[in-house]
Amino acid sequence: MLIKERANQLRRKKNKELIKRVYADLANKRNYGLIDSFYATNIFDHSAFEGQQQGRKGFKKAVTEFLGMFSTLEISTHDIIAEGDMVATREVLLLAKWPRQTSGEC
Repeated sequence: MLIKERANQLRRKKNKELIKRVYADLANKRNYGLIDSFYATNIFDHSAFEGQQQGRKGFKKAVTEFLGMFSTLEISTHDIIAEGDMVATREVLLLAKWPRQTSGEC
């Protein structure tokens, strides 16, 4: 039982570190290339935009368009909870302005 719990602790730690990188490197630094290494090709986005294609290609397009709406956007995580293969976060978004509207198609 101790070995299994240690493995679970390591998995939770690894998942938390990945989520930190998603916000720090992908979102804040807008390094969209990381989507290819962070997400599975068949990702299902449960909070997809209307008309957004599922899968990594659609997700990448949506993330790029969403983050592109802001001249400045800084996301800071305040809480990260991990259990098994699920991770939940509480984050704060600091943005300078919302300069344009979306096309409505992702």
